[in-house]
Amino acid sequence: MRLSRKCSMPCQCRKTLVKKLSCACLIFRNPDVMAENDFEFVNNTFKALAERKQQRGETSIDDIERVVLLVWHASGIIENGGFRYFFECNLPLRQTSEAYSRIGVEEVATILSRVQELFPNRDIPDDYDERMAIVEGIYENQGDLLSNLESEFYRADGLMEQQLAGWIRVHKDVFTAEQSDGKSEKR
Repeated sequence: MRLSRKCSMPCQCRKTLVKKLSCACLIFRNPDVMAENDFEFVNNTFKALAERKQQRGETSIDDIERVVLLVWHASGIIENGGFRYFFECNLPLRQTSEAYSRIGVEEVATILSRVQELFPNRDIPDDYDERMAIVEGIYENQGDLLSNLESEFYRADGLMEQQLAGWIRVHKDVFTAEQSDGKSEKR
């Protein structure tokens, strides 16, 4: 895979080099899986949603749009730094797994569910230090398993881009935004 774009989602990561670069994550694309116009289509939709969420808050994003934010953001983060980086950024694992399932990438949904099973009682703490202490323990005690799950993720995530583009097209009526002048703008 090759680097092709930076995403525009504001990262909530702490103690990472990527945060210092003011970048949420790096989005990678596999040129054998998706046409450039689909990549641009998904990335532009993501950027518009991320900007709206940043300006107007979480309530400005509906459930169908949230799928795009979760999947595109998680894919870029995991491709950039593995599951450790995913947990540094504090994305919701269960909701991300469900989002992958909704777009039809069940294999990734299953992988993410398997990762959640590594946490005591499947509970991922909100507190950064507590969460990262558990993550470090998982890497120390089950590092091979986590590495295998990351490798499985990288292979399975190749379908995500096509499926996400299809999700946006199927729900095209949802992907409109009210401009400040009250006109509706299609993405």
